[in-house]
Amino acid sequence: MEEFLGVYHYKELAGVQALQLDESSEQRDMFFTISAQAAWKAFDPAMKVVVEKVKPFKGGLLPGDEPGAPVPVTSVGVVLVTDEDYADLPMFVKLATGAKVKEQDKMVWQVVEHPVRYGFVAGSRHRCYQNAGIPVYTKRHEPGEACRRKTNRRKGALAGGGKSDVSIRSWLLAYETPAPPPPPHARVPAVPFASAASLAAPGDNAAIAVLPLPAGAVLQRAGGDLTLPLDIPEGHRLAVRALQAGELLTSWGEPFGRALRPIPPGEWLRNAKTLEELKRRRVARLPPHPNFEDYVRPCALSREAFVAGARVPLLRADAAFDGFLRAGGRGVGTRNHGVLLCVSSRANALARALERRLRAAARFVARGGFDGVVAMPHSEDGGAAVAERSGAALNQDKLVRTLLGLLLHPNVGAALVLQTEEDVPAAAAAGGVDFDAIRRAAAEEGRAEELAALAPQVLTLRLEDFEADLLHAEAQLEAWPDILSAQSRVRCSCAHLAVAQQCGGSDAFSGTHSNPLLAAACKRLIEAGGTALLAETDELIGAEQYVLQSVRDYETAARFLETVSRFRGYAGAHGASAEGNPSGGNVYRGLYNIALKSLGAAMKRHPSVRLEHVLEYSQRLPAVSGGEGGELPYGRGVQGAGYCFMDSPGNDLESIAGQVASGCNVIYFSTGNGSITNFPFVPTIKVVSTSKRFQLMERDMDVDAGAFSAEDDGAAESLFQLTLEVASGVRTKGESSGQYQLQIWRDWLHPNPTSDPSPRARSACRDKSTPTGVPLKLAPLAASVASALDDAVYLGLPPPPGSSHHAASSPLMTEWVCLLLPTSLCSSEVARAVAAKLQGELGRAGSVRFVSLPHTEGCGVSDATLGARTLLGHVRAPAVAHAVLLEHGCEKTHNDYFAAEMRALSIRPDAFGWVSLQGDGGIANAEARIRGYFEARLGASADRRAAPLGRLGLALIAHAAPIADELALFFARLAALFARDGRVVLAADSPLLSHPIFLEAALAERPRTTLAFGERAEHCGLHVMEAPSGRWVETASGLGASGVHLMLAWRPATSPAPPGHPMVPMLTMNVHSGNDTIPSWTDIALPETEPSAWMGIVLRRLSETASGDYVPCAMRQTNLDFQLPRGGSCSL
Repeated sequence: MEEFLGVYHYKELAGVQALQLDESSEQRDMFFTISAQAAWKAFDPAMKVVVEKVKPFKGGLLPGDEPGAPVPVTSVGVVLVTDEDYADLPMFVKLATGAKVKEQDKMVWQVVEHPVRYGFVAGSRHRCYQNAGIPVYTKRHEPGEACRRKTNRRKGALAGGGKSDVSIRSWLLAYETPAPPPPPHARVPAVPFASAASLAAPGDNAAIAVLPLPAGAVLQRAGGDLTLPLDIPEGHRLAVRALQAGELLTSWGEPFGRALRPIPPGEWLRNAKTLEELKRRRVARLPPHPNFEDYVRPCALSREAFVAGARVPLLRADAAFDGFLRAGGRGVGTRNHGVLLCVSSRANALARALERRLRAAARFVARGGFDGVVAMPHSEDGGAAVAERSGAALNQDKLVRTLLGLLLHPNVGAALVLQTEEDVPAAAAAGGVDFDAIRRAAAEEGRAEELAALAPQVLTLRLEDFEADLLHAEAQLEAWPDILSAQSRVRCSCAHLAVAQQCGGSDAFSGTHSNPLLAAACKRLIEAGGTALLAETDELIGAEQYVLQSVRDYETAARFLETVSRFRGYAGAHGASAEGNPSGGNVYRGLYNIALKSLGAAMKRHPSVRLEHVLEYSQRLPAVSGGEGGELPYGRGVQGAGYCFMDSPGNDLESIAGQVASGCNVIYFSTGNGSITNFPFVPTIKVVSTSKRFQLMERDMDVDAGAFSAEDDGAAESLFQLTLEVASGVRTKGESSGQYQLQIWRDWLHPNPTSDPSPRARSACRDKSTPTGVPLKLAPLAASVASALDDAVYLGLPPPPGSSHHAASSPLMTEWVCLLLPTSLCSSEVARAVAAKLQGELGRAGSVRFVSLPHTEGCGVSDATLGARTLLGHVRAPAVAHAVLLEHGCEKTHNDYFAAEMRALSIRPDAFGWVSLQGDGGIANAEARIRGYFEARLGASADRRAAPLGRLGLALIAHAAPIADELALFFARLAALFARDGRVVLAADSPLLSHPIFLEAALAERPRTTLAFGERAEHCGLHVMEAPSGRWVETASGLGASGVHLMLAWRPATSPAPPGHPMVPMLTMNVHSGNDTIPSWTDIALPETEPSAWMGIVLRRLSETASGDYVPCAMRQTNLDFQLPRGGSCSL
């Protein structure tokens, strides 16, 4: 049984004496020290700390521990005492600190009571008591012992068993001692405060470190020097005066935190989230606990106290730019693009293939007034064609309004709208969108004349023959280059210029440098009659009071607060908090919480500019006022909408799509880390907050705001003049890079599926069991069927030299895939372009293939778990020979995040390459590093050799019911065959799982979900994976992560060509009669009259594909797509 409870110690301050306990003491059984090798996890306010290695004074060591000398005692200890020992608390204090408890020691003690839970330690015979999440290990004990209390009051021991309650009090004991001064040789010279730190506003009690500051540094400041007790990272904040416990911390005169204890001048300010993120980044020498907690100031609005702000006067009526004047009242364009607009995600693969083909054609190279052709694929409305399966999208109104705004944007010179034959019935059943829905929306919004003036071409794709559809679409655009290049610019008033204000990859200096520079330039634009549009609703939480300092009227102010409140409700309904917006990159670089991030983001509004309008997502900006006479420049003397706000998530790309659909024709993008994303047909001006980051990424950034101050009129005027030049046709750095993407505010699952009557919601909550990874039990196979795989082989490849993540027992590889995996949406398009380039230069037919998996997740989403799990499954896929993870650098799921996830799964991070677009200095440098990594590892080709086909993993996809009985029986036998020695995976919504013949022939138990979406199947057998959306592309993307080598997909011959998976070969199969025309997308045609021959036909094609002798139709035609579902999370 147990002989002691225990004391925990946490090292923070130097100079504290080591714990010294007398071995002969009566109390020796009650305490243990920490080994020198002890490993610790971060300490948060809830005291969630895990001690991984401990050494008791008496008794055996815990598993994995090694003897070691005690480490210095620290500032915080947790003591568990029973009720009987409560009176002896001072004795515990003395023993816990190894010091005499006297007032002259200047110890400050804080006593906090916590509840205690206890239970068994999984896989061991050690008792585990939990104090607010802290495991407290005791000596060995026999399970099942009766609960009893020892009577020895001095020892305070506790014995327990089962689940009986025991009364235990838990005390948090904390004391502080000043760090000793550093030795003379290590002392840092004193520096002026202004060269080391800055205040966001006079009177703030928190300053920003403008460079890394070492412990011991002395900052010279009027009113008293500041000596820093701890290292302070660049961009993080420090106290400029003594703060009392409970006092509010301020920047820009607004609060962002509350002190948890007295904080001396010069101390590094940090909350729990910051320590957690720095630990994830493997920053050394971190203090164990925070000294402030987050605080968001409530915003009050009173009609009685409200005072309207003054409108910015029209002072610069002569300012103008050269733009494309559009007929029908569509406004003035800053660019003249041909646009391929997808109505739904079903047309994505063809739109991308068409864009690649046009880019390669000399006729479509940008020239004259023609800025080129861009594709506009997106993630929305790609579910099943009938409402019976998917139900209406919850973002349908937003989606239609956004598509209409994008289509009628003045930067669109010509448009081809791509819809599929599946979109039309989906829209008719009120479950989707087609062009008619867009046309109706135009009429309802009074924009029918604009639509008629643009006269977009509309192509309904049958997709029965992907290549034929591609050629047909290309023929529709034959006249575009001549028509668009003949259009010319005219001089136009700034009233027709609308700038979208965005920030991404923000750091502590975004709010002090780049955002105020944007504000000053937009003030000049508004003075010239133009419009500026602020967005990102959740990134203004905590800054509402500043935004509302100057507003047009009370109703506008109230609508702004209602919009913020609605967003909070939207996030909360999905189990998230809008305050969870700051990404790992934000926190790492000093934006501790949403209040601090929002206060900096709000600096995009100049103090003298008032808020004029509050818009819904993608709602059209108010029209210019004052008439449009025939003066030159066009529209001189009229005014735009002024300074406006649009509801949107903080996800940069989703927010930008809404701003562009509202009518913005230039984008200001403020960035601290160096965000490289761009919009397809609106130019983006990148403004970087620090000179150091600008110099690192100068080839991708436009403006250095590092030296900007509020008094710097020259920098603001320069940005305004650059804006006029860009609007007149000067290309930005982002446009020159050639990479861009569209991301619309994504659909989300109903927050309460039981109250949503749609079939989609019912499907989402149909299976509430937790997947265990244990495969389903198989039904016995007849001997005649079981022998089908006896002689079936494929010719496989051994793992290449240097590929260290493949087990020796794994099947031979089907090919060597070199995977370039973007960790988030913001690095996705760069990954796509680089992988395509490397495939052309280094790929080897039949053996080496370069693949990227562009996606829409990883940042600006409430829960990244589903996406991260799916991407990690692809990294570990059996065909992956080498992989590089490419981070943007400021996302939630950055490289360090994935490395930590790998370590948690016992995967070696050093088996992969790691590249950062921001950290490595931009696109060109990142591409060079990626190329170097793969070139260094790609050796000579290897010879293939025979291996059992039945050891491969196989995903089975059956699209649409009903499924013929013969086909269901065939799938059952095929699944049972491959599940014996390999892996077979089906989606949870597969119609096979409701077919009685399949169930009887394949399974010996009722079907259940065995894998979460995107989870790797670790055990051979038959598995069922969650399918949260029912979308073909998303289902295939999840199955590709499960560890399968091949996919086999059945679709009726009358179905459109299904997009394949970019990495895992997908073979499409259908059944035909002798008179049927076999679709061009068919890889395997099964004769309807000969079901006995089906197994042999399928096994041969599987073997040919696994051996590299056959390439599936979808891959040959580049009809490929990859998309991660959003699941139950939401955009933030």
